[in-house]
Formats: sequence, structure tokens, C-alpha cells
Amino acid sequence: MNKIFFCLLTVSFFLMNYNAVSQPNKKPSNEDLVRALKGGRISIEADKLLLEPTEAASLNVKITVYPVQSGEPGDLPGQPSTYPLPDGSDPNVPAPYKPGTWKIVQGGGTLTPISVMSYSYTAPASAPKDKVMVISVEMLPNNKEWPKLVLLQTLYFADDNTAIVVNLPEAGFNNQKYTNQAKAGMVVPTMQGMDPRVAASLDPATKAKLAAAQAAVDAAQKEKGINLTAISSNAMAYYDAANDLTAVKLKGFTLQMENGRVPKNSSANEIKNILFEFSFKGKGIGNHTLNDKVAGAGFIVLPSAGCGCGNNGSGSGQKSDAFCDGYVVIKSIENNVMQGYIFTRVYTLDIQQRRLAGGFLHGRFTASIANL
Repeated sequence: MNKIFFCLLTVSFFLMNYNAVSQPNKKPSNEDLVRALKGGRISIEADKLLLEPTEAASLNVKITVYPVQSGEPGDLPGQPSTYPLPDGSDPNVPAPYKPGTWKIVQGGGTLTPISVMSYSYTAPASAPKDKVMVISVEMLPNNKEWPKLVLLQTLYFADDNTAIVVNLPEAGFNNQKYTNQAKAGMVVPTMQGMDPRVAASLDPATKAKLAAAQAAVDAAQKEKGINLTAISSNAMAYYDAANDLTAVKLKGFTLQMENGRVPKNSSANEIKNILFEFSFKGKGIGNHTLNDKVAGAGFIVLPSAGCGCGNNGSGSGQKSDAFCDGYVVIKSIENNVMQGYIFTRVYTLDIQQRRLAGGFLHGRFTASIANL
């Protein structure tokens, strides 16, 4: 199975080869800090954007540094590097800010300190109003040149079978939560489940046609090894045994929340042309990393917006650094239905500034398994 994922802002671009995204063992240079601070690239980074009851998320103050472009013709944009914001523990890297008070602005739950720049947040046991939790931290400058900052992180309470949160403001995804309801595809003709009164009223010729149609569909499914109802539904998972690759495709989403608020234009919330696809090596219950060359993820709002990540390993000679830095967890497989969640960094091409803009995608999903 060939995999293709697209990442669009106004044009599509290719998936990228593996290279490090977050660099926890490295420290930004003073020059990097100055560039990042001028660009306002300090934020709270959460390792989860959707939380189930009493589930915990790690919150860390990070700084994002974008590479300097050479300006040479054909020069591809490099990916940003994300570091923990220096806290002053290293005398060679001064701390530009010190954190003030961490607060739960909305939604309840609890905050527990881990380090100077890190807290753990635990969601409440029941859904808060609007299913939204907001955490803030005040950042106090150590230099008069820098302004005082208040950082916010919006998290969503997860009680939908399928929900995707995309946070990539430079591509127009301002902590947006999308949901969908799984819908069956092709209905296999059958007498099973039919109202007995209706079945009794059918003439022998109609019953024979139903039986023949069901037999034909059953034969086709067995021959191809495909569940036609699942593969034609709006939430499907398929395992390619030859390549040991699982692909999941979801569509039919509704924009439910944006930055913790219901979008004003409610009539435009129903967006049919949204695709969310991802693939990973292996199958079955458990953790699956997204750093393999066959892994990829793409979230697309047609015709012109989206984000994604991947590793093509095609040897095309084109090289940049937007790869999938994340994981998929399959929690259960029952009655030909797969449930799990995904978390990864995603990117889009910022054409005006000629760089890759980075963000996050976190989702939980329910999908019918297409393989019989």
C-alpha cells in the first residue's frame, strides 16, 4: 500500500525525512534566544490536548527557535527546534524569564509543581462547563527589554468517541476541536433484523433476490478479504499485511470548539470536506511510534488548509525536517472496531516567511476494521 499525506496552507508539499524536532538535550544559543524572544515564541506545551476524567497532562514552558534561511534558490525551509525555556540553572545560558503564579483559569482540576518551568495538570472527574479547561502562568522578565507575559493553555475534556484537536495558529488552527460520529457505509442486504411482519409479507421472488444479493456480497467480501461496510464508512482502519502497515482514515467532522469557545458562525461548523488520515508500522493493541519511514499523519480542510507530518525516505534528494514526532496507542479491538488515540507534532508551510510552522495534533478515534 502506497501512503500519501498532504499538508496544505495554500499549496501542498512533500513529506519529509527524519530529523530531530524537540531537542531536550541541547540548549539554545544566546543568539537563538534573542531571535525567539523577539518573535514571541514562548508557550506552554502540553503533552496531551484531550483529557479523560482524572487524566493528567504534563505542562512545560518551552521556547521555539526557527532556523535562519540562507535565501539561496531552491533552499527548503527548515523545521523549528523546541527547547525548555532556560531557567538559570546553567550559568552559560541566562534565563530571560522566571515563572510567576500558575493558575487554573477555567474548568477545575488540580495543578502539581514538577520543576521551575513544569507543572502536572489533572482533569476533573466530571465534565466542566463547555468541556474546557484553561491553565495560565505569568512570566516575569529578568531583563527590562522584555515585556511581562501571561501564557495560556487550553485543554479539552474528552467524552467523544472521535475527537481531534489541532493547535497550529500560523495555519489557522487555533486550538480547534473537531468531532465526528461514526457512520456505517454500504449496508449488506439481509433478512436478519427485518421486522417479522415485513418479512412475512414479502413474496418468494423478493426473498430469493435478497438471499442472492447477500450471498454475492458475502462471496465478494471473502474473496477480497474486505469488510465492505467498514471500508465505505466515514471511520475506517485497514491493515496491509504485506507492508506491516496500519492506515486509519476519518472524515465527516464538525468544528466544535476554537480556543475553548464555540465558533460564532455556527452555521459553518459543519464542514464535510475534512480528512484526517494517519499510518503506522504494525498493528494490534499497544503503543506504536510515528518515527518510522512509513509513518505519517495529515489533517486537511479542503480546499486550502491543513497540516501534517511524515517520512518519505524516497531518496528523491529533497530534504527538510518535518517528521512525525509522536505515537499512536491502540487501546482496544472488539467486534471489528478499533479504539485508540494519537499525539504528534504537525507542520505546515508558511509561504510568506518561507519556513515550516509547527504545532500539535492530539486525537482519540473509533474506526471500523476493513479487513475481515
